[in-house]
This record gives sequence, C-alpha cells and structure tokens, in this order.
Amino acid sequence: RGTKLSKAEYYALLGRSKMALSIRGGGFDTLRYWEIVSSGTLLLSEPPDIEIPDNFVHGQQALFCRADLSDLPELVRYYASHDAERESIARAGYEHLLKFHTCERRAEQLLVRCKQSV
Repeated sequence: RGTKLSKAEYYALLGRSKMALSIRGGGFDTLRYWEIVSSGTLLLSEPPDIEIPDNFVHGQQALFCRADLSDLPELVRYYASHDAERESIARAGYEHLLKFHTCERRAEQLLVRCKQSV
C-alpha cells in the first residue's frame, strides 16, 4: 500500500487474515513466525533451518511449504477454500504456542536444561 502500518494496524490485519507467510530474510528466526500464530492466524512457512524445540508440526499446528516454495501456491489455494481445516490448524498452533513458546514456558525449559547439566 505504500504506507507503514502502526503496530495496532499490523496485529489487527494479521488477526483478520486467513493465513500469513513467514519466509526467511536475513536469517530464519523472525518475530513474524511467532506473531502470526499468536494472532490466531494459520502460519505458512518454509521449513526452519534452525532447531526450534517443540516446533509446530506440519498439518497439525502450521503448514510448511517446500524450501524452494514450489508447493506454496497449491497450499494457499487449498487452505484458502477449506475454512474448517485452516481454522483447526490455526487454533491448534495457538494452543501449542501457549503450551511451549511463551516467556514463562521458555524460562521453565531453560531452568530444566540448566538443572540437567549440573
């Protein structure tokens, strides 16, 4: 659109979207990956090339397209017209995020790992 969205506009747009895409830029780990899911929107991403403990599972909590993006149009077309499946995966992704990827859960995971290494 040529205009920068405010944070509120950005999150409102994510929340209204059927799905959103998170693709590598300067590296894989990006806030967008987590913001999409936290907005209750279906995450569509290339497979991470970094280790993410308790990451989302393709077809259960998110969708991962091929690294060359060759199946991206097919995934978008299918899930854009299959509301119940898309919404179920998005909801499961949000629940998974709350279970494993909040600040509190990550802190707990770090403490467990620290105790295990002693």
